[in-house]
Amino acid sequence: MMKKAFKLFDQKKILILLLFSLLFLTGCEMTTSTTTTITRTTVTYLDVLDYQDFEEYIILEVSDQLSMPESVYYLYFYQLTCTHCNDIKQQVLHTIKDLEFNKVYLVESPSFSDIHPDISVTYTPSLVKVVLGEEVEIYVGPDDVIDFIITLN
Repeated sequence: MMKKAFKLFDQKKILILLLFSLLFLTGCEMTTSTTTTITRTTVTYLDVLDYQDFEEYIILEVSDQLSMPESVYYLYFYQLTCTHCNDIKQQVLHTIKDLEFNKVYLVESPSFSDIHPDISVTYTPSLVKVVLGEEVEIYVGPDDVIDFIITLN
């Protein structure tokens, strides 16, 4: 009887020790949490621009999207009914207006048939970098488009 009680005591002791170890080990994992907050300033422009103000930058033919004369240029894909496109429209157009060294062409794309098959745009707004007639980078969504396009100046 004493042996049985001793065995039972040892088993409880081992079980408690295992549970305690398990709780201790799972609670000691080191984790680092980083939160980044980006504050975007709303810019109000005195002159309101429209896509039609940039007729020389508008590409109408799908076949021209990857065959513009510059070796490096950008294509900004937008839709007139796209809320996100309209939210960043003035900032995009004013940035394009002020560019000295980079060329950004405008492509209205209400449907996939308005996008060259070798360009991977599936969402507007999008900004595509083209080098020697090939897509090499794409920025998708209003935040990525604005964050990149403002670096072109």
